Amino acid sequence: VLRGSEGSKAKARDYGGTNGAAVSGTARSTTIETTVERIIFDFRFLALLAVAGSLAGSLLCFLNGCVYIKEAYCVYWTSCAKGVHTGQMVLKVVEAIDVYLAGTVMLIFGMGLYGLFISNASNDLPSGSDRALQGSSLFGMFALKRRGPSG
Repeated sequence: VLRGSEGSKAKARDYGGTNGAAVSGTARSTTIETTVERIIFDFRFLALLAVAGSLAGSLLCFLNGCVYIKEAYCVYWTSCAKGVHTGQMVLKVVEAIDVYLAGTVMLIFGMGLYGLFISNASNDLPSGSDRALQGSSLFGMFALKRRGPSG
């Protein structure tokens, strides 16, 4: 038999639910666990910052690569067309390829982060129902014509 303050502590411990209903220790721990899981699950949207940064960096790399290609054309028309070969054109083209590759890596990284953390796409769906893959080949977004049985 609990008396005095011990009894009131026991009652306060047992009546913590909604509308004064008794809440057991396992229900309380399940509520805390659910709350923590929801908070962790909602933090996945912080990956949007990484996705946005990666896609913005990718766009900047592609634009920078275009600038290098333009510079390579300028070097070609000012020097190489006159017969003066200093190697600057090849250097600009190699720099452009390097920046394009970095931009491609950042694009793939950003798309991967989005697909991993944010997208709700199910893995059970066939690839034909995916709008991005519809009518494309494995190597890109170029629609290929189907050949007949003889071709």
